[in-house]
Amino acid sequence: MSRVPVVPVTNAGFSGRLAYWYASRRYGAVPEPFAITRWHRRLFWANAISEMAVERAHRVLPASVREVALYRVATNVGCSWCVDFGTMLQRHHGLDIDRLRDIDHYPDSPLFSADERLALPTPMP
Repeated sequence: MSRVPVVPVTNAGFSGRLAYWYASRRYGAVPEPFAITRWHRRLFWANAISEMAVERAHRVLPASVREVALYRVATNVGCSWCVDFGTMLQRHHGLDIDRLRDIDHYPDSPLFSADERLALPTPMP
């Protein structure tokens, strides 16, 4: 649990409730960082617009390449929330999440395609 409480649906206002509904539909629940930024309406909308633009732009890549690359970066920087959220997104895209256990050995693993290997950052020494 974060030290800053989330903004409850009852206090989110009409546009906030609409955004919460969309997030719930898209992700199965409202992500905690999303609901916390609702305390600052300008930050909330700036973040929402930015996320939508990024999501639209990264559709250029196939889902398997995009999601495994994002997952690898999350593991490299040590963001446990990003790792969990990335795993959930891969599950929603119908991707094999069991292969993520082998992510540290992707250069030699047959579980990753050639395109995925090209997109993944080089292993840390």
